[in-house]
Amino acid sequence: MIDWTKRKVWTAEQIKHEQLVNGTPVNWELDRRSWARRQIAAVAFGIELRDISTMFANDYDRIAETINPREGTCDPILDEFFLRHFTPMTTSWIHHHPMLDEVAETFDRYQTMMRGMASVTVPKYAHLLKQRV
Repeated sequence: MIDWTKRKVWTAEQIKHEQLVNGTPVNWELDRRSWARRQIAAVAFGIELRDISTMFANDYDRIAETINPREGTCDPILDEFFLRHFTPMTTSWIHHHPMLDEVAETFDRYQTMMRGMASVTVPKYAHLLKQRV
């Protein structure tokens, strides 16, 4: 089993260098960071701008605490945004998001999946959202 507390923390520049020079596939690290940021942004958008929570508060807190704004994702606009505005304790930072339209689209797709209207496996939160319809 992998001990994630002792894993190496890669900067975006180190990931690019490692892939370019050594051919090491460390893209998973960037994907993990980007996925967590997209997920948190979609949930924060729903809470702040649509008044719909698609995730339990303790799950949101757990994912938000894993986000380190100092770790890059090779997207300079979003890296700068998360460094300046992101705080894991609140969701109000979403109002300053530079790509709010894309976050809204992600939220709408996520909500469609959660309500069981898409042809994917229905997640564990779907029954809670169906009650709000």
